[in-house]
Amino acid sequence: MLVESLGAALREHRDELYALSARAGSTLYDAKFDVDGGIGVLLSYASKAKRELPNEVILAEGAVEPLGKGGAFVGQHILTPLRGVAVQINAFNFPVWGPLEKFAPAFIAGVPSLVKPATQTAYLTARLVELIIEGQGDYVLTAKGNQPTLCEDIASLFDLRQYSLVHFNAIFDNPLTIRSIYNAVEVGLITAVVGGALAFAIGYTVHRTHVPGRRLIDLIATLPVAIPGLVIGVAYLWAWIGIPGGLYGTLWILALAFIARFMPDTVKALSTSFLQIHRELEEAAWVCGKGMLTTIASIVLPLARPGVIASMTLLFVLAIRELGSSLFLYTSNTMVMSVLLLDYYEGGNIGKTAAFSLVQTVLLGALIGGANWLARSAAQGGVAQRIR
Repeated sequence: MLVESLGAALREHRDELYALSARAGSTLYDAKFDVDGGIGVLLSYASKAKRELPNEVILAEGAVEPLGKGGAFVGQHILTPLRGVAVQINAFNFPVWGPLEKFAPAFIAGVPSLVKPATQTAYLTARLVELIIEGQGDYVLTAKGNQPTLCEDIASLFDLRQYSLVHFNAIFDNPLTIRSIYNAVEVGLITAVVGGALAFAIGYTVHRTHVPGRRLIDLIATLPVAIPGLVIGVAYLWAWIGIPGGLYGTLWILALAFIARFMPDTVKALSTSFLQIHRELEEAAWVCGKGMLTTIASIVLPLARPGVIASMTLLFVLAIRELGSSLFLYTSNTMVMSVLLLDYYEGGNIGKTAAFSLVQTVLLGALIGGANWLARSAAQGGVAQRIR
């Protein structure tokens, strides 16, 4: 039998495997326990399969069962080879026994094996795979030209051959990817502009006026920080799903949920900008006959511009990343990046998930860089204006 002959071939190379095992600090006893134990398990599976399994691609299970009167219809269960691949994640202390113990039943069942060895002893497992290929003679266990050996080390991080654009091509071939990016950017812009204006109004009312109830306004604006995003998503779903006007199923309901979700962060970020502006500047404007709106536009807003830009950028970033509220409010036409990212992950597409995460990171990095440049320019322009 093929597996039995493989075990016999590996036995001839036990001394080589012992020596390689010693490079990882193993004693001779440890090496023999791993190597001889792995080969023994391999031969044990081969013997059991030889005794109990037929030399066929199917296995009859149980007796023939009558399915109709008079024995005109009968049936019998049969077992066939599995489909798929057996993926192994092996420990560092069993670089030979671990792979062989899992390889034997998988190979007998007709399933190919993908071996992921531990980094510390990966070279020993790699040599084991080479011996499996070399020791088969006329038998072909694997395609010799198509047998990858993956060893994780620092040098592989700088090997350009380890990288490709296949996952990026796959995600951008999906029309949902482009749609989710457009939707996420649009929702982020709405959230940043509307939420920034609302946060500016709340912050100005709380810190620059003496309006009765301003402390209550501050408290209400801070309350959403204690409410999970999932709860806010469900609340907006129930609040708007039965109200006429068509708000549910649009990007606006997502933006409104994000504004409510992240209003505390924005208001607190703007508070420092308001507290840095001395009240005498506004009082001087009022003495000159300026109204409140004119004073805000000519005095407060230019001085608080870096903080306003930073707050709107924060809102945009948080809106792009938010998942909890989006799960209950998105539709097929309003899917955003965070929801599609979760969809890739739950589908087992780890490569696509990583690629799409990188796209999101680059998008947010470019936005944050541009916002920092605008904030510095605004600050420098304000200093130059004060000097003049």
